[in-house]
Amino acid sequence: MDVQGNVAFRSLCSNDARVLREGLWALASGQPLPIGQREPRLIPTLKAMGVMRGMLELAGQEAVRDVQRELPGVNPLLVLAALLRPLPPLARGTAALAIDLLGLPTLLTGLSRLWRSRR
Repeated sequence: MDVQGNVAFRSLCSNDARVLREGLWALASGQPLPIGQREPRLIPTLKAMGVMRGMLELAGQEAVRDVQRELPGVNPLLVLAALLRPLPPLARGTAALAIDLLGLPTLLTGLSRLWRSRR
């Protein structure tokens, strides 16, 4: 918010700490706020993936079922990221996505070779 109470800047993701830090620093030091909007998607999304399953479980089984129903392709990534829990959120989301992207082609190649060998 600027001094007139207008929204001067917004960020797509609430977990984009760098943008929040820069805005608060500018506000506290009396500098003009950066007018505009920042919409990074990859890093905040990967961080969110790293913690989302735990948040859903805290929200209850209905929330877990809603995500399973509405985002069936994302749910396995969330479960995988939760299994990597000793890692920080960004690392969990990144590792889950990498495993998914590398694992799926490997699985399909293996199934294709198995299918061909049985013909």
